[in-house]
Amino acid sequence: MSYNIDHNEIISRSDSFGITRKNLTKLRRWADQNEDKLPEGCLDGQCWYNDDSTDQFIPIHDIWFYGEGSGWALEVGAFNKLCSYFSGTADVVFYWEGGNSVSGYRITDGKVTEHHVIVSLGDPV
Repeated sequence: MSYNIDHNEIISRSDSFGITRKNLTKLRRWADQNEDKLPEGCLDGQCWYNDDSTDQFIPIHDIWFYGEGSGWALEVGAFNKLCSYFSGTADVVFYWEGGNSVSGYRITDGKVTEHHVIVSLGDPV
């Protein structure tokens, strides 16, 4: 039994974080050819299913990469490959099964780096 990502979220993003229509076509082709390397919950819900848009650039607000097979898919580089099609910058936090572990990744113009996640309190409510 593998250790999987329960859910993830983008905690910050540049206004320029997104994907071009040309790269979206390439990403779809890659995903279709590598379906066995992707977790059950994968890809960006906004851009992945948005075929109605004629925009040449599609902003990304969510990245879906979680569920069955996600831990393994992260290890074999599927997340890095997925993100290689994106431009701009976003910080993504993965929350692992059981809730006792988090991982942080920064995507910068298609390159992914892992970072420490630091949690702190803000101003009083």
